Amino acid sequence: MTRFRAVLRQELIAVISAAALFIPGSYDCHAGVDVTAAQKWLIDQGKLVGTFLEEHSNGRKLEGKIYMSLPGRMRLEYSIPYGKMIIIDGETIAYFDEIDGALPKFYSLNKIEWASLILSGDFSLKGNSYIIGAQEDGNMISIYLSNSPEAKEYMVLYFSKVENRLRGWYLSTTTSNVLFTITEAEDLSFIDLKLFDIAAEIRARGTK
Repeated sequence: MTRFRAVLRQELIAVISAAALFIPGSYDCHAGVDVTAAQKWLIDQGKLVGTFLEEHSNGRKLEGKIYMSLPGRMRLEYSIPYGKMIIIDGETIAYFDEIDGALPKFYSLNKIEWASLILSGDFSLKGNSYIIGAQEDGNMISIYLSNSPEAKEYMVLYFSKVENRLRGWYLSTTTSNVLFTITEAEDLSFIDLKLFDIAAEIRARGTK
């Protein structure tokens, strides 16, 4: 792990320690936490390519490459395990496993909470029921999102104040927690939408 990745991971873990103690309503987006830059990135920029590290609470670690184009589109190409892939085209999520020849599993975007929260495209503070709080800690801005007013399951989006871009997210559910760190990234002004073409990936893999 490079020094940059190690420092970034330490910063995220520090913020996650606070997130683990999160109480719904305990952080007010309008009380001293300036999320303007984070919102601007989500609404006006929202396109990046980079690498990621995905860490699960059961100790499982996955790595790969991420492509994102907000609103609605994401592609995760896993190098560990090789061949695993997730493509989200704005409406449908396709989970490909590492075995060629097998059809992906399909889900509606609005049925998968973590994906719908990240890719919903509505990140304005005013009247947004998804945003339940915000926090500032060191070089990170955290925005708390949930589909549930009780916030029994919630997501935290992390933004670097130094780089002014999304650096990852933390998903807390009743059964597990996942930390997704964008370890290296580049903002893009254009991204080829063919990357999010599920049918094209099925053809490329020769799935039946």
